[in-house]
Amino acid sequence: MSGKTPDRDLIELGGSTVYENKGVGAVITINNAKYKIINTKYKADAGLDAMTVANIDTGEISIVYQGTQGVDDMLTDASLPGNNIDAQLKAANDYYNEMNDYYKKTPIVLTNSKGEKVKFPPAGVINVAGNSLGGGLANHVAIQNQGVYSVAFDPAILPYAPDSGKAKYITSYMSQYDPLTLGELGIGYDARIPGKQVTMYSGLPWFAALTDNHTGYNDDGEYEIGKPGDVGYGKIKIGADDYLAVSPWGNVLAKNYAGSGVRIKIDPATLGQLETSLTANTLVQLKDAQKYLDNSVDIVNHEGGKLDDRTGTLKSQFDVALKDTAFGKIFLSAGAYEQLRNEFEKEYPIFTTAIDVMQRIRTTPVISDILDFILSNSFTVIDALLKLPLLLSDIVLKAEDIIDHIGEIKNKAIPKLFVNIDNHFFDGIVDELTKHYSIIDSNKDKMTVQMINFRDQVKAVKDVMQLADQNASKGIYDEVNSGPSTVKIFLEDSQYLKAGMAVRQKQIDDNFRAFSSSLSGSMKPLLRNLGSVINQAKLAIDDILRNVRVIVSAVSMVDIPIVTFDDDLRNTLRSLERTLTGLKQSIEGAHQAVTDLESNFETVLTNFKPYIDTALFEGTKYQNVILYNQASLNILEIARLVFIDIKYQMTGSNNSTAVESLNIISNDVLLNLEKLIGQVKLGTIQ
Repeated sequence: MSGKTPDRDLIELGGSTVYENKGVGAVITINNAKYKIINTKYKADAGLDAMTVANIDTGEISIVYQGTQGVDDMLTDASLPGNNIDAQLKAANDYYNEMNDYYKKTPIVLTNSKGEKVKFPPAGVINVAGNSLGGGLANHVAIQNQGVYSVAFDPAILPYAPDSGKAKYITSYMSQYDPLTLGELGIGYDARIPGKQVTMYSGLPWFAALTDNHTGYNDDGEYEIGKPGDVGYGKIKIGADDYLAVSPWGNVLAKNYAGSGVRIKIDPATLGQLETSLTANTLVQLKDAQKYLDNSVDIVNHEGGKLDDRTGTLKSQFDVALKDTAFGKIFLSAGAYEQLRNEFEKEYPIFTTAIDVMQRIRTTPVISDILDFILSNSFTVIDALLKLPLLLSDIVLKAEDIIDHIGEIKNKAIPKLFVNIDNHFFDGIVDELTKHYSIIDSNKDKMTVQMINFRDQVKAVKDVMQLADQNASKGIYDEVNSGPSTVKIFLEDSQYLKAGMAVRQKQIDDNFRAFSSSLSGSMKPLLRNLGSVINQAKLAIDDILRNVRVIVSAVSMVDIPIVTFDDDLRNTLRSLERTLTGLKQSIEGAHQAVTDLESNFETVLTNFKPYIDTALFEGTKYQNVILYNQASLNILEIARLVFIDIKYQMTGSNNSTAVESLNIISNDVLLNLEKLIGQVKLGTIQ
């Protein structure tokens, strides 16, 4: 199980800090804690990048792995859909063993937050963490070493599906709009993401946020919506750890949480935790949600019927968005094929040397006689070595054809998305939109007041329970009352948009189905063709490897008089075998990925529908409304999960009138949260 390091700290360490490549000795502040880097492993074997940190107040040690950045990382990504343990996975485990062995024997001395030097006894590595490929590396390490806790954010899949017993100390956090997760789950790789899977209400369905949705962070820490001076101009916070739904008592709450687990004892201490959490977390987040909804209201009220004014040809803008945001490469993992080619070109000299060595072997009488005896056609390997670069180049060309195809579908598939969606899309419901957002404006303020009232009621109950405890110690036993009464708050119902927006939502959904059908029909043959070429390369590598191993065996039977020739020959063949083995792993993974994508193309495309729906309004004011509404929904959904847990803990946990009053009020808060969420959803495209 986990140690003392909070998951939200490990998420930020893996999604942001580790990419900064800070050196040993640097002290990093994450949320309310400080961590000192005590070891690094940058640009190591197989492209591994990682750092080891220690919490300066607890001494707890964690290893954090970097995600995809370089050529080796891309090759690892390409190999994961297959069934091979890549060299970088092995290197990650080796680094864990090195650090764990050392710190199990060696104490560490740290200067804590009070400025005191503290010597912590040897304890080894407690946690591993990472994002993307780094998350996959961390999860692999946790499976190989039972007892180490892994926190992976938007992790890459593993090249195997571990059993639940080996994955019990793993939590894989996944942003609801992470492109890698959407692709992995769409293709059907759920079992390759180990441990407890927690979907987070974080991110925005916006092509501009695609990369940040994956890492969970960006350099600015926020998104700028609109331009200064625009009506509704503002900024939306980004930071994956800020969107982690955590119970006031420390439990992480998954997206589908409905109330479960061990009940806590409701007493002054746990009520104090609840009060602190509401003040420091929920109310702070709710203030942001208020601000986002204020901006939405301002835009709707000011723009009215001009919400969807399109100043340019949106079909062209959408086409550019798909291509220029690297959607295609993320969608198809085509970058891996390009890196595969680059890696091959880097290793190309060994193939050239190998061909020369093969020719020399052919003219060496003793070896040639042995090979002729063992093999029916011993030197087809030379032809295969000559053809392999062409096959690998063809893979990349066909992958690029698919990317180009995504950028050129505007004449066939994209127009289907825009049927009846133009500058008059909101005609007939503009007045309803304005009135609906007026109700949202009022209700979100009432929601905040109700939350503050509940926090104050919690404090009041905590105080009277403390007083009752003090009286009990004196032998005085009184019923604990509920403290000051709280005024019941009702949110206003909205009768608007229920028909009009439903009609428009249906239009968008129907258009998407037509778009998906058209795109799938044209893309699947291209994917099938790509898969065929990858398979040819795989067969060629298998054939070359089989022959090379026979030749290595034959060469080992003979002593060649010229020692340098003997050594060069054997070294070249061994190097060729290693290179081909690595390429084979990546080729097998790429072939599996393309095959699975072809079979599940429509599902993957559906997973990306929120991005496509938002892109329909690129350049219009309504897109800003969608983004603000989604940001506020993320916060409101987190608050809803928190109050589901509060209600669960209050129900039946204590028979006092005071706690029962909190239970009733928490239920009222929950009902109002659900009503406000429904109203915000109704006012935007879902």
